[in-house]
Amino acid sequence: MIAVSCLTIAFLLHLTWGLDFVVGPTNLTISLGLNAQMRCQLKGVSRLPTIHWLKDGKELHNADFTSVPLGEDEVLSVIRLREVQQTDMGWYWCMAIVQGVHINSKKAFLTVEGLPYFTIQPQDMYVFKDEPFNLTCAATGRPKPTEILWKIAGVLVEETWNESPSVLTVKGIESQTTFTCEAHNAKGVAVSRTASVYVKVSPDKPTKLRIDDQTSNSVSVSWAVTFNGFSSLHNCTAQVFDPNKLNVSSNTNVSFEVTFPVPPYSYTIRGLSPFTTCGVRLRCSNEVGPSEFSEWTHFRTSEGAPSASPKNVTYSYNGSLLVIQWNELPARDIHGILLGYVVEWSRPEGKKEIPVDTGTQAILHPFDPSEKHSFRVCALTAGGRGPWSAPALPLGQEQESRRQRPRISWAPLIIGILCAVLTLISVLLVVYHIRKKEMQFGAAFAPASAPDGVGQVVQYRAGRSYNRRGAMRIEATFDTLGISDGLKQKLEDIFIHEKQLELGRTLGRGEFGSVKEAYLKMEDGSTQKLAVKMLKTEISAPGDNEEFLREAACMKEFDHPNVIKIIGVSLQSRPHRRLPVPMVLLPFMKHGDLRTYLVLSRLGDQPVEVPFRTLLNFMIDIAKGMEYLSSKNFIHRDLATRNCMMWQRLPTDAGKATGARCQEKNSTQCRICLFL
Repeated sequence: MIAVSCLTIAFLLHLTWGLDFVVGPTNLTISLGLNAQMRCQLKGVSRLPTIHWLKDGKELHNADFTSVPLGEDEVLSVIRLREVQQTDMGWYWCMAIVQGVHINSKKAFLTVEGLPYFTIQPQDMYVFKDEPFNLTCAATGRPKPTEILWKIAGVLVEETWNESPSVLTVKGIESQTTFTCEAHNAKGVAVSRTASVYVKVSPDKPTKLRIDDQTSNSVSVSWAVTFNGFSSLHNCTAQVFDPNKLNVSSNTNVSFEVTFPVPPYSYTIRGLSPFTTCGVRLRCSNEVGPSEFSEWTHFRTSEGAPSASPKNVTYSYNGSLLVIQWNELPARDIHGILLGYVVEWSRPEGKKEIPVDTGTQAILHPFDPSEKHSFRVCALTAGGRGPWSAPALPLGQEQESRRQRPRISWAPLIIGILCAVLTLISVLLVVYHIRKKEMQFGAAFAPASAPDGVGQVVQYRAGRSYNRRGAMRIEATFDTLGISDGLKQKLEDIFIHEKQLELGRTLGRGEFGSVKEAYLKMEDGSTQKLAVKMLKTEISAPGDNEEFLREAACMKEFDHPNVIKIIGVSLQSRPHRRLPVPMVLLPFMKHGDLRTYLVLSRLGDQPVEVPFRTLLNFMIDIAKGMEYLSSKNFIHRDLATRNCMMWQRLPTDAGKATGARCQEKNSTQCRICLFL
């Protein structure tokens, strides 16, 4: 093995003996942008070898070089560098490879002389007024040294003649100023880019203030800011003028103001008075301070439901008719244009609503004083119904009831109580006898004495047990439902206890749930008619309840005239160890859905042609509702005419066909509200 290695080394020495670079590259200094050339010559070769050029130890693969044989044992290699730049400066040499052996020429340094070039240039800045700041400039190049000179707004700064790199310290400026630096060496001068330093100021006042949408108690506004003062805006403040909420003791016309973060440059202002001409103006702030206020923009909120019930409700009875009268509702409590009143008449056969378009009087007939009657009154605007008055019972009816009430004899009452006690005792004796027979099996195996005096005990378990309490009902809460804590927090403020609800008939059924009629007991003793959406009890599971109530939490945030607004959520209790059933409480749309209206308008007892303008308004209302849901990132998933509910006035003829009544005065069309 050692002999083989020695032979290999001897063979390689024989191949490379006398092989050498007789000419190598020499140091070269050249001006920037000119062409350069280097050469090396290899002698002692028997055949043409491969010659490579290297720069700073890295092979130049794409360089322009050629190798030319000069004789039988000499090779010349020439490299050409065109329009040299500062990056071409460095060490160059040749390398030949013969039978795996590397032979290097001597090294030569290429120096590129020219104007300095910048490695760091001054950059644009945003500063506070009269606040110190620094700018940096650096350049390099040959010949050295490279010196830096600064200019402010084109004026030379004498004391800044320093060798690169250079830092300029500015004590402060009052307005926008430009800065440049010059790099000097023996070849000439290079000028940097011009840097602008801006002084941060307060932003301009908002412009293009626009009212995008308004309801009875809110308004959505948007605006633009043309100049932010060279600093990002962090909040805006809206001042609101509402004559109904103006503080008379102050000398300003601002009712209240609200501050909110930006962007986006839009905001919904809430807490306004219905059917009122209000005003809004804005200002925005950055880290320097606030802008001026924009000009006042005025708007009018839409109508709202009355806030009070009619007062002093009285009645008179003339033998066949009952005349109801009440005081006219004050203008401050109407919140819109009064369309009339509604009288609810409760009788044994059911409830009946009597609309009163004009006046403050209604006639109930036929009226039978021997039956139980009650009535109450509420006011009506395009924004909805106001609260009901307290239910009233005709006085004559009460007197008639007391007059016809028979005298109570105590003897039958005492006899009845004695019979009930005897019956209860008999039942208890029978139950005790049956229970004793079922438990008798234990007595048959009573302890027996053995010859040694030790008793034998037989233990057993009764074949039947009793629970007289029946199935337990646990109070329904979000904790018993098993939903997430985050969802519970979102729903706590709209939770309504099931004791306040009275469920009625089923209005509709679906694959996963149903909608029922219900009545909500209000704090003043009145009731409000609702529609209750609930899951089927047989499919109610923790996952289904979570998804169902998450949708309710989304609906809580909805506030649009074409989307049904949620009233609250409730839970229906079920027997022990069963999850309660979640319920979503929605307004009751007594005029029904769009599908029924369209079918009856064509196929009802009195078919009518619905005007094209009415159908177009239907489509516009549906589109507005869907656009609002899209802006809230909510997908409806079941848009159909059966889920488009109708409210306000219906066309006159179509209203007769469907049996619906009008609610909006002087209107020939109804409005659509999407049911989710």
